[in-house]
Amino acid sequence: MDILFVIVVMMAIGALIGGVTNSLAIRMLFRPYNPIYIFGKRVPFTPGLIPKRRSELADQLGKLVMEHLLTAESMKRRLMNSSFKEKSEQWIKEEVDRYLDKGISGPRSTYEVWDRGRRNPFSRKFASNRGE
Repeated sequence: MDILFVIVVMMAIGALIGGVTNSLAIRMLFRPYNPIYIFGKRVPFTPGLIPKRRSELADQLGKLVMEHLLTAESMKRRLMNSSFKEKSEQWIKEEVDRYLDKGISGPRSTYEVWDRGRRNPFSRKFASNRGE
């Protein structure tokens, strides 16, 4: 029974130490936001690592997104997807309808261009440029 008590106490102490050190590590990453000076000397580890390298992190995240998530090929595939085209045309029609229903005077011809679709000479020109 004594050994079980010792194991439980050691687990509790380990959990407490782990929680305190994790809390300290997180605080050191994010806080303080600005450097702290005492007698003209900067206190070590101020500002925190994340605020100190904010611009570096932003640049690296931007590169990551552009190189792996939003590649030109993936965007091209998405834009050429027929369901995406249909949904975008439907959304544009709804927005134009909502705009015109408000009673705001606007170019009625814009609505007619979208409404007639391929019968419009402009849309035929765009379709032929895309190879359709």
